[in-house]
Amino acid sequence: MVRPVLASRVESIEATGHWLEVLSPAEVNERIEAIRAALEQAEAWIEDEEMDTLDLLPEEVRLWLGNLQPHDQVVEACWVSLKEGLRISYGTFVSHYDDLWLPAADDVLVSDRTLSWVLELDHEEIFRLRRRRHV
Repeated sequence: MVRPVLASRVESIEATGHWLEVLSPAEVNERIEAIRAALEQAEAWIEDEEMDTLDLLPEEVRLWLGNLQPHDQVVEACWVSLKEGLRISYGTFVSHYDDLWLPAADDVLVSDRTLSWVLELDHEEIFRLRRRRHV
């Protein structure tokens, strides 16, 4: 069951028939800690792309996001301050990012299961994609 804050955001996505799965509180905490620990190893990451979304239309942001990762890839998205999260296809996340992420309120971490990349949606409307260096 989705907790109240995220519940209202995912209703419209569920209504369209898109698959998503709510992460348990333990899964969310574990995921946030794993991402934070991984990001602390700065030498392991390449900051591939960054976008200031403040003055962009949602369609422009969707286009940028859509070019970052395969749409059928299953990702985990965690809302840091809410301690809530979803397992969702990247394409569905991109299509509904503006329903799921609230500027000035949310910091969202999105990543694949193996943490080969992390997308940060910052409350200050800066989006950053980091990829692991290949050794």
